[in-house]
Amino acid sequence: MLKYMLDHNREHADELGDLAHNLYHAGQTESADSIHEAVKDFQKGNEKLDKALALIKDGK
Repeated sequence: MLKYMLDHNREHADELGDLAHNLYHAGQTESADSIHEAVKDFQKGNEKLDKALALIKDGK
């Protein structure tokens, strides 16, 4: 279940990154910057979930 959720979160982060990219090109830099910061938060959370998944696999 955790692996599925992690993969799902990564997909959302990718989609949000694409959205930010499109907004930059449309001249909406403030909203793009805000989304980019949210993507960074997603990535930090995903790193923590990835660590938890490794610990679970190790029985810790």
